[in-house]
Amino acid sequence: MSVVVQCSSACGAGVQTRHVFCQHTSVHGRCPLRTKPINSKPCFEAPCGNWTIGDWSECSSKCGAGLRSRTVSCTGGICDALNKPITTSKCNTKPCYKWTVGPWMKCSASCGDGVRKRTVDCVIQQSGHLASSRQCNNIMKPPASQHCHISSCPHHIDIPAAGIVV
Repeated sequence: MSVVVQCSSACGAGVQTRHVFCQHTSVHGRCPLRTKPINSKPCFEAPCGNWTIGDWSECSSKCGAGLRSRTVSCTGGICDALNKPITTSKCNTKPCYKWTVGPWMKCSASCGDGVRKRTVDCVIQQSGHLASSRQCNNIMKPPASQHCHISSCPHHIDIPAAGIVV
């Protein structure tokens, strides 16, 4: 009696083995060796293939963990799925930085020309945590102050004590 084991190779040439054992003994208590069946034979599955790998695509993001992909296909037969190359990969994992602005403060003058200010900070886009201003693009930095004009200041005219109205 025997139990057949699959071919040792998923593709290409391999060996198929079986466990052969004696079930009925002869009159002498042993199985005759001349009648023992062979326990292995060559086998051939479909031809082995090769993984064909395409070029990586552009990253989906300039920063902050984008993804890139590529095509991977099996050509020429059967390929081992456990050894298939990856088709997607993280890319540009460095953080993204951006400028954030606070609200404008009141004008420094109660009338006429003045200046108003606000905070301008460089932050990590994904978390909102403060970063060094060197990380952000200085050309894109919003202004931290601007001129403001409240209504014209009233003109005070000193009237001499003689009571002349001008």
